[in-house]
Amino acid sequence: MGQMDLGNMLEVQLDNNTILRVSNINPTGKEFNKKQLGARRFLSRRKPMSAAAEDVTFALINSGMFGTAAKSNEELLLTLQARAEGRGLRRRSSEIVSLPIESPPMEEPEPNFMPLSHLHVAVREGHVHSVSFLLEQEGSEVNTTDTNGNTPLHLALEERQEKIATLLINHPGMDLDKPNLMGRRPIHYAALQGMEGIVKLLIQRNADLRCADEGGVQPVHAAADRGHTKTLAILLDNGGEKDVTTNEGIAPLHLAARGGHVAAVKLLVGLKCKVNAITSNGLTALHIAVQEGNLRVTEALLESGSDVNIKTHKGIAPLHIACKDGHERIAHLLLNAGANPNTQVMQEGWQEAGEDR
Repeated sequence: MGQMDLGNMLEVQLDNNTILRVSNINPTGKEFNKKQLGARRFLSRRKPMSAAAEDVTFALINSGMFGTAAKSNEELLLTLQARAEGRGLRRRSSEIVSLPIESPPMEEPEPNFMPLSHLHVAVREGHVHSVSFLLEQEGSEVNTTDTNGNTPLHLALEERQEKIATLLINHPGMDLDKPNLMGRRPIHYAALQGMEGIVKLLIQRNADLRCADEGGVQPVHAAADRGHTKTLAILLDNGGEKDVTTNEGIAPLHLAARGGHVAAVKLLVGLKCKVNAITSNGLTALHIAVQEGNLRVTEALLESGSDVNIKTHKGIAPLHIACKDGHERIAHLLLNAGANPNTQVMQEGWQEAGEDR
């Protein structure tokens, strides 16, 4: 179909529920909101403090838990006190040591965060030597969890602490597949952060790369959602599934399209993923790319065989969305690819779409 002026197209006499009417409503409504996406955005924690004095004393002092360590391990207490005195720290009492004046004030703990081990504290603050020291202690519990079910390894990956994560992964007792309360394993967070080396190391250590959290989200979803193409390729090359879906029917391609990650989209379609796969609400990657106003992703999907006239369960085609949201260039692109300018929304679907607005 030749190129058509969008303004003239909309002036064409249209009957019933065609493009002109759809331009006044929200065609997708709640069909693809963030809560329904199995791949909820993982909250990235703040960056760790500067670790100018990376020793276990500072890690424990900074957590306000020095006394707890002393009570649980007398030998450790003596070691910590010796190290503290070696650093010239002034002792307040037999159990509590104060921070130097120039040190930053202690921050309030994050909501729902209550570390259950000193290893958690050292990891959270980014103290590599502290972590190494604690791992050397006999009986160090590397798999203890905080109130969110996170092990020290989960935290290291959330904080993007690659050196610490490597130490933990290489520790003989570390459970690499332990899920937190959301069912997410360490490899979920490594994929989300795009930590290629860590993902490779976890795979070498036989971590389950097809594990799913409570929403059915797998590491491939996390990598696609953030556009970490190299990480996604590593997962796919080692047995990750290109068309696996979450509990909401969301495939990696849907997430890559939503994020506007052209390289990830091209990787997936190059591997012959299902370009017309639909979510539980009938949305294809093309619907999503158009909704997000991403011209390049839309082009890549059309070039890969996406059905330009495919409709959702409510009868909404990609062209409806482009016109409603005012994406003129995308509308032209869809028309040139063969989109039907007279396509109609089903009457029942029309009413539902109006209610979603």
